[in-house]
Amino acid sequence: MPSLPEQISTSRRRGVIWNRRTSPSRRERKEMQRRALEQRWGVRLSAPKKATILKEYELVRSEITTSLQIQQQILGFGIATIGLLAGAAFVAKDQPLRSKLLVVFLPLVSYLAVTIWFSEVMRMFRAGGFLLMLEKKLDERGDGSLQWEYEVARSRLGQPGRNPYSTLDPDRVRLFSVTALFFILSAESIMLGWEKASLFARAFAIAAGAVAAIVLRLLFRLRIHQRDDLLGFDPDMRGVEPEVKLIGSCIHVLQSCKRLPRIRIGFIRRATV
Repeated sequence: MPSLPEQISTSRRRGVIWNRRTSPSRRERKEMQRRALEQRWGVRLSAPKKATILKEYELVRSEITTSLQIQQQILGFGIATIGLLAGAAFVAKDQPLRSKLLVVFLPLVSYLAVTIWFSEVMRMFRAGGFLLMLEKKLDERGDGSLQWEYEVARSRLGQPGRNPYSTLDPDRVRLFSVTALFFILSAESIMLGWEKASLFARAFAIAAGAVAAIVLRLLFRLRIHQRDDLLGFDPDMRGVEPEVKLIGSCIHVLQSCKRLPRIRIGFIRRATV
């Protein structure tokens, strides 16, 4: 007889018995991995030195500078590629090729460029949060001169007594403006080639835009979660985001569709017997 942690459920399928062991869920497995990481690699036997913290601060600051350069390169490459595709679409004499360039390829390049750029911006914000922790560690060791990341974080949250959403955050404005620019270019391109485009091209354009919007939303939520973890907020206060509910609903629908053929086959077999 198998033990309780290794319960074996048998199911007959086409005359063959399949043994399936019960495994932990994804959330439980992630929690087990987090505990193993903290127990094996998170314990430090010696206190960090001030010189080492300063060196790490310089390295992470250089990573932020590199990230800014990569962001400029991504934007330049995306705009140049979009201009090249738009020029080829307006010069092309073949109407199906023109519609494909305007409805499929140009929006796809636009979504890809803005997603990669957005990911790089989120990586820069994550490095900024780590620098904020290093500034606090240096302050605990007698050097409180580094305050740049703290001042930036405080300016983003606004001043006491004022609405935080009315605070003009340059990073937030830059995120919104660049993202809106690429999505507007994609929408204008789809509108220009919509009339002569095929049904597949139209469906692909709409699906690609929806997927890109959900991915950007998830990346932005990831930044909020990292900031809340840095400030020590309770994760239960955030609740469940709408995009997470949407993804869960899609997964549930896909799983239900996979079970439908088996249910129908079983119903047919019982009816024939």
